[in-house]
Parts: sequence; structure tokens; C-alpha cells
Amino acid sequence: MRCCVAGRRGANGNRKGIIALFFGVMLLIMLGGLVIMRLYVSNLEITLSEIRSDIVAKEEEQAHLVKELANLTSPSRIYARASTDLGMTCENGVRVVRVQGGSVEPCVAEGLEGGSVDPGKANLIGLLIDTVTSKASARQ
Repeated sequence: MRCCVAGRRGANGNRKGIIALFFGVMLLIMLGGLVIMRLYVSNLEITLSEIRSDIVAKEEEQAHLVKELANLTSPSRIYARASTDLGMTCENGVRVVRVQGGSVEPCVAEGLEGGSVDPGKANLIGLLIDTVTSKASARQ
């Protein structure tokens, strides 16, 4: 009987060793997973930081471009650039003639390819030109 009792003790101790080994391997796997997850999170934090810095840089660039656009679209800046860079001059002999009358038929503008422009579109084009020129003349 001693043999059997001794055998059981050995088997029981062997089971404890296997269970301890199993839990040890599981613990190593979990710790390895935690390390891998921490490395992944660090990589994501670096990527997020780069994206945030790109956003800040693009916002600064946009603010700079808005200021530059405001400077370039000011009438005095346009006039200065046209006269200095492009060599354009202001002619004194230019006159704008407005025709009074309400029953005059609108002119039909000729297209580039020989076709005619719809009179309704010609009115819209005329209205657009009038609004642009009136704004331009009001700024001078």
C-alpha cells in the first residue's frame, strides 16, 4: 500500500507542477500582451501627436493665406501690382455711358463659336457686369 500512497503523492505533486507551469505560461502570455499593447498605444500616441502638429501647422498656414488674400484683394494692392509688375496704366479717356429707357430690347451677344447667347442670359451677364463695375467704381 505504501507504493500506491507514494504514487499518489508523486502524481499529486506532478499535477501541482503542471498547474503551476500552466499559470506561469499564462502569466507570461498576459504580460507579453500588456507589453505589446503598451507599445501599440505609444505608437498611436506618437501618430496622434504628429497629426495634431500637422493640424496646428495647417491652421497657421490657413491664417497666413487668409491675410495674404485680404492683402492681395484690396483695390490699392491690385492697382499697385498692376502698375508695377504688369506695367498697366490708368487711361483718363475711358467713359462709361448709361442709356436711359425702359422699353429697349436687350442686345443679343454673339458667342465665341458664332452662336448667339440667350437674351435672358445676356440680361444676367449685364446685371453681373453692372454690379461688379459699380462695386469697383465705389471703391475708387
